[in-house]
Amino acid sequence: TSEGVMVFGMKKVDLEGFDSFKNAMKEQMNSTEEFQITEGTTKEEAYQTAHYAGEEYTFTAKSEGMNVEVRYYFLETETDYVSINFIARPSVFTKNAEVITEMVNSFVAG
Repeated sequence: TSEGVMVFGMKKVDLEGFDSFKNAMKEQMNSTEEFQITEGTTKEEAYQTAHYAGEEYTFTAKSEGMNVEVRYYFLETETDYVSINFIARPSVFTKNAEVITEMVNSFVAG
């Protein structure tokens, strides 16, 4: 099954701004053949963790013949731009919404 969590970060000095970071990450995911994004499922909204402000970017796609949900939490720290990515079947997010929120809220850049 396609399930996983990944954290990726870049120093702010390496990019022109938070929007550049988000756009680069979105372009990378759109260029992969691993996902076939289901039209009309993409959602973007502001997101606030216990420590950082940012954006949640979510979509549903087909991967390995099954529906998966992909969530990107783009966050801005004092020195970095960070992406916390989750990929799993949509039911995993429904059943574990509280745990996922706790995980994202517990993130602190080191």
